Amino acid sequence: MEFRTIKKGDSSQITPHFRTNEFYTTSAAKGFEAPDSHGMAQPCISAAEYLRTYFGTAWRITSGFRTEAHELAICQREGMSVQLAKSSQHVIGRAFDSQPANGDTEIMARIHADFLSRGELFQALRFAGITGFGIYDTFLHLDCRDTATVTAKQHDKVGRFAFWDSRTAAVKKKALLTPSPTSTRPTPTKHRTALRKPSFA
Repeated sequence: MEFRTIKKGDSSQITPHFRTNEFYTTSAAKGFEAPDSHGMAQPCISAAEYLRTYFGTAWRITSGFRTEAHELAICQREGMSVQLAKSSQHVIGRAFDSQPANGDTEIMARIHADFLSRGELFQALRFAGITGFGIYDTFLHLDCRDTATVTAKQHDKVGRFAFWDSRTAAVKKKALLTPSPTSTRPTPTKHRTALRKPSFA
């Protein structure tokens, strides 16, 4: 798997819509010691660009690479096993969390509906090499984990994948009471091609 080097303060374009420093670790901003550079898996970078292009709106990377200390603090805060900190895809640069930059809840609802139905967007991201999907109230987790580590019996024609729904009960209930959001649009052929062989790699 190809990794790109992400350097602190590097404002060069890494994709048509993202600068390199947008993928730099958030650990430093959270008060943890962080390296000046780290790796980020190309499938994650490609997926972020795809989301930005797909929805035609600014997209924010809320968390990418995280140091083990940062990940451990998150696990402790959320009451999760500390072992998860060591196995997190974030600590090896193979995961990112993101959301529409304007916090558009309608877009998030569309993503939730699409992923739950294994829809067009889900399939396009699978094609891009994404193997881990997590949906939350206000953000989306994507990763490109080694599928040999996936134990859940979830698979499609591409192979095995991990999927979890961590939305709160309130958001799930609202989704059930709200008419299905407008279907995500069909994936243009040119975007499928870009996912296969990113022109910005």
